[in-house]
Amino acid sequence: MPVPFSKMQQTTVLPATQGLTIQSPASGMVMPLSQATEPAAAAGYFGEGVMLLLQGHQLKAPFAGICIRQDQAGQQLRFCHANGLQLDIHFPPQCLTQHGRGFDWQIDNKTTVTAGQTVLHFDVALLSQWVQPLYCLITLKQHSRFGNIWYRSCYHEVWQDPLFFVELSAAGSGHSA
Repeated sequence: MPVPFSKMQQTTVLPATQGLTIQSPASGMVMPLSQATEPAAAAGYFGEGVMLLLQGHQLKAPFAGICIRQDQAGQQLRFCHANGLQLDIHFPPQCLTQHGRGFDWQIDNKTTVTAGQTVLHFDVALLSQWVQPLYCLITLKQHSRFGNIWYRSCYHEVWQDPLFFVELSAAGSGHSA
C-alpha cells in the first residue's frame, strides 16, 4: 500500500525527462518500501524509499558527498551531497545487535567519498544467519526541489543501474548527483 502523499512512483521504464539520477549503491532486487518487515519503514516513517534484497557483497557511494555512520555498528548510513540531497541506508536491526560483525568498512566515518567509491564490504553468509532475507532500506530525505521520485522493481546491479530518478520542481535544474 503506498504511503499517503508519497512522491514515490513505481514504473517499468524510468522517465526520459530532465532530473536527478541516483545510482544503485548495492546489487539486489528492489521492492516497494511498503513490503518491508519493519512496520515503521513500511508505513513511511523512514521517508520515501525502497527495500533492496541484497545480493553481492559491496556497497558503493551513490553520489559524491560525505558518508556518515549514524550509529557505532554502522547499521545506518547517511550520504549527504553538497546540494542538500540526503540518502539513508538502514540495515536490519539484527545487524546492530551483532555490533558490526559482518561489515568490513573501506572508509572512516564522516569521510568525503566520490561517486561509485566502495564504502563497505559485507559478509552475506554471516549476515544471512541473523536476517532472512538479507535486505537494506534505502530512503531519501524529503527536499523542497523534489517532484516525483521514480524507481523500478527489478534487479539492480551495484553502480550500474539507476536506483532513483527524481523529477525536480520548477525551482530545480536537471543533473546527475
